[in-house]
Amino acid sequence: MKRSDIGIIPDQVIDETILTLNLLFPDWDTDTIKFFKKKKNKHHHILIAEPAYYPAPIRLNEFSFWRDRLHELYVEFNSPPPAWKQLWKDRRNPLQWYTFWFAILTLGLVTILELLHL
Repeated sequence: MKRSDIGIIPDQVIDETILTLNLLFPDWDTDTIKFFKKKKNKHHHILIAEPAYYPAPIRLNEFSFWRDRLHELYVEFNSPPPAWKQLWKDRRNPLQWYTFWFAILTLGLVTILELLHL
């Protein structure tokens, strides 16, 4: 039975939903693999219609049904962490992460050395 024979949900919605799920949960990502193993979902392979390789960058304007939700996720992902505690776990930009913590370490070391010098 083909998807178009079902007729409940348009093919464009199904295709875009599959692409969105593959974008959010790529099959090559170790966290995705761990997630599905933890959930023991034997049907997750249904979501992957074809290998999740992207020949060209995916642009938000290519989505019609999930554009607004994906934009919300994009904005949230690119926003800075709201708390200092979350800075420790934020590894989206490794160079920025190492620079920040190197600056904190340097400031702490300089403060300690300055206190010892007094």
